Amino acid sequence: MEDSLLETGLESQDVPKRFVICWKLSNTTKRGSKRLEYRKRLAVAVLTTILVLLPTTFTYIRIRNRQLENDVSNLTRPHVIFIVADDLGWNDVGWNNKKIKSPNLDNLAKAGVMLDHYYTYPICTPSRAAILTGYYSHRIGLQQRVIHDFQKRFVPKDIPMISERFQELGYSTNMVGKWHLGHCNWDYTPTHRGFDSFFGYNFATLSYYTHTWRKLYDLWENRSPYLDPEKTYSTDLFSKRSLTVIENHAQLHGNRKPLFLYLAFQAIHGPAEEVPEKYQIETPFKNVKSREIAARAVKAMDEAIGNLISSLERNNLMKNALVAFVSDNGGEISNGGNNLPFRGGKFTLWEGGARVPAFVYGPMLSNPGRVHSGLFHAVDWFPTLLSAVKAPPETGVPRYDGIDQWDLLRNGSNQEVSLRYDIVYGIDTSRNAAIRVGDYKIIQGNPVGEAYEKIMKDSKSPFDANGWPQGDKPGSGRSRDTFTDESVLLFNLRQDPEERVNLADKMPEMVERMRERLNTEISRAVPEQDRIRYRDEAMNKVRNDVLYPGWC
Repeated sequence: MEDSLLETGLESQDVPKRFVICWKLSNTTKRGSKRLEYRKRLAVAVLTTILVLLPTTFTYIRIRNRQLENDVSNLTRPHVIFIVADDLGWNDVGWNNKKIKSPNLDNLAKAGVMLDHYYTYPICTPSRAAILTGYYSHRIGLQQRVIHDFQKRFVPKDIPMISERFQELGYSTNMVGKWHLGHCNWDYTPTHRGFDSFFGYNFATLSYYTHTWRKLYDLWENRSPYLDPEKTYSTDLFSKRSLTVIENHAQLHGNRKPLFLYLAFQAIHGPAEEVPEKYQIETPFKNVKSREIAARAVKAMDEAIGNLISSLERNNLMKNALVAFVSDNGGEISNGGNNLPFRGGKFTLWEGGARVPAFVYGPMLSNPGRVHSGLFHAVDWFPTLLSAVKAPPETGVPRYDGIDQWDLLRNGSNQEVSLRYDIVYGIDTSRNAAIRVGDYKIIQGNPVGEAYEKIMKDSKSPFDANGWPQGDKPGSGRSRDTFTDESVLLFNLRQDPEERVNLADKMPEMVERMRERLNTEISRAVPEQDRIRYRDEAMNKVRNDVLYPGWC
């Protein structure tokens, strides 16, 4: 029985067969027309939808392509691990002194590129500012002095830091350790200067265990004090945090997002506090306690750096990483540091105050295992690292002083090739200044300074204020001189790297040429920032023995 007929209540035998056939044909034609109309309407709707969505789709594709390009560029940008040791002298590392045990650092230096003529400033704040900004300190008002606890001094906000540039490039930016670039206002602290995270301290120095200086507690996690009831040795504390940064980054981002870690150890800066028992190795310096402690502090830092490299490798980050290691200035002789064979040390304009250990390491180096003998200054890191990560050129900011040396570091040879021709040791119009041009170096004024002479006389150091061993005899050729603010000294560093022979009287014409160059640099100096200590204003911001920013 036909369903269509049943719907009408007729049975098939009641209807002629010819009629049924006609009825079916008619009904089929009607249904076909309806289907055709439906298909037309559907086609119009689909076409309209496509036309409406097409511009949005193309926009999405363009955006997605840009995102993919950024992802690719992030993948090709290396992780950057920048490590700063504090007061580590030329003679405080194993590759320059076999009496020092630093096997991890030695291996990294020898497998990378050692910077044999790396120069910095002779004190903390100017050198750290130079690394992070690419500017000479006399051009940003910080000159040749550190930032003290109650001073309103800082790196100006209009001077960009490399952490801010890395942040703009999509890096995860993290800092662990010593800041020392301004803390009187939150705006001058790390998390306001391009770092996503900060774990460390603001002052020049602290107790390695209590994290206090003059009864003020100074250990921070971002903008909050970090309590350490276990009184952990700071090298271990910073090592543990840096490992946490690496492991967290590996879990969250892997190699999809580049990492910038600025790790600034307290070691081997004073106070000369004994290291934990596990680092108390035998040393040949038992007769000078401060020297023995310094050597053990190097051992502790070396182990921390070894653990850091192992973590990078274990988390598959080292294959796309660049590691740089430097000291912020020469070793402090009165605190166990040693800069021999160079003269002087921290606080002085002698070579021992500014020529310090440094190297770069990583798979990006096409010709590793060599020594780079060209001149390299701390200000060069800013453009060199930006070049290494393929950052676009800087625009709209005053010109920095650094020179891009990435291509030379990456592809250079053992031959002496130098892109830099001069070195600024320090420009302080109120007391002294020094500069190197080619092979010659001029020092104007007292290279040591009266304050440091007094420190050396009062200390039990085996070295005098000239940077020579106290027991040296006159026949050693190491001169012991008395200087004034009017002193002028000239040295040929290629022939006399230990600065034994002052050539100023023998080469007056060279002195004049060098003075002209020095005066040109002095003319670029901006006024020095206020050095007054605002103790009363600062102490109003002390809560629970913690000095909070907000008093400038």
